[in-house]
Amino acid sequence: GAEFDERIWTAHVVWEKETPEALAEYARVRHEPRTGGGSFESEGYYIQLAYRLPGAASAFKPYARVERVRTPFDEPIFGGSRLNYDARVAGVRFDFSSFVALKAEYRSERFQLAAPTRSDRLGSLFVQASLTITGGAGGGEAPTVTASGKNEPQRSSN
Repeated sequence: GAEFDERIWTAHVVWEKETPEALAEYARVRHEPRTGGGSFESEGYYIQLAYRLPGAASAFKPYARVERVRTPFDEPIFGGSRLNYDARVAGVRFDFSSFVALKAEYRSERFQLAAPTRSDRLGSLFVQASLTITGGAGGGEAPTVTASGKNEPQRSSN
């Protein structure tokens, strides 16, 4: 098969102060045939904004996100996926405690799976529960990595 040179550029920005929170990531991939000819560029990004509500409602964090992936249909490496994708997401996270959270989000997604003649938008509702388990080494000890690179338990001074 044909051989290609690949160049990947990525960038991300994170602001995690909770009031507000902003996340953004961008990636661009360029494939160039070693035999010459045109190059192919694909890109994707997302931008998410969230805000921890104040006061008695501080357990809630609403958020919104946009996502996009673009791949040329004649792209020889990724082209088999034939995926151009856009999404708009709105959701809310509810923290029951520092260990348990529930998240509900609505996604409006558009998939373009073939030549640019058909585009379908799909609406979906997702609910997710998450749990944090502490004490990874057992017996109240948390594993740490020392300068030597060995995992050693860290004992509480209480």
